[in-house]
Amino acid sequence: MECAIPDVRNLVKELILKAGERKCVGEQHRPSYSKISQLISGHTKIKDHWAKVTSSEDNDCNHCRVPETIKQYLFECAEYADASEKLENRVEEILYRHNISCGDISVGILTGEIDNISTTAKEELIENIGEYIGATKRL
Repeated sequence: MECAIPDVRNLVKELILKAGERKCVGEQHRPSYSKISQLISGHTKIKDHWAKVTSSEDNDCNHCRVPETIKQYLFECAEYADASEKLENRVEEILYRHNISCGDISVGILTGEIDNISTTAKEELIENIGEYIGATKRL
């Protein structure tokens, strides 16, 4: 039995529409993607992680004086309460409009890591978390 090797050139052509332009979901929001990737991976300047990377022993939020984690930054920090409420309301509205049912909002949901999600819904969720990151100016 012969093994079929995909033509890499065709795969690359599918990703690249024209020189220097990729066909990726949310590519127009590329500056936010780096920050979003950091949130997903946990490798951020959020103090919970940063204290492990540096010699700093302080992992408390500058505003709340509790350990600063990704969850605390996104959903619990008093300093970002208005932005967090706006984030959650927009996510719920996006999920409702696209008829997506899920439980508690998580980083995975915020970034569109949901089975059978449309590209449009994923782009809206990514834009939303990007706006939150921009509004908080934390990352």
